[in-house]
Amino acid sequence: MATRNAPAGVIILDEDGNPVSAGTPVGFATSAKQDTAQTTLTALLAAVQDPTTYNAITPSDSTNVTATCTKGLFVAVTGNVNVTGVGGSAVSLGTQVAGTRIPGALSRVNAATTATVFGLSGP
Repeated sequence: MATRNAPAGVIILDEDGNPVSAGTPVGFATSAKQDTAQTTLTALLAAVQDPTTYNAITPSDSTNVTATCTKGLFVAVTGNVNVTGVGGSAVSLGTQVAGTRIPGALSRVNAATTATVFGLSGP
């Protein structure tokens, strides 16, 4: 394993999560660890990227929107928003103003929703 000194003013954690003080030699990832780290980073970046698709949603108490609403909702017209999460819990989010983005994966936009909403999805 290659090593280098931790720069002053930067907190580096060892493999146990303990801080390493400045000037202490620290190891850095080997090729296999770099590959794993790159894969993990790529997955994390995909999860936080802006959605690429806005899907029209008709509120319903029986139609799931899981496939078209993987990154949340976009409120196009102000109104009440009532949703069911992927875990099955129904939640009233109250009045949401136009332009609001509501993050999270949802299973349903309930019929009590009066706002015009779009499901957000993408990479």
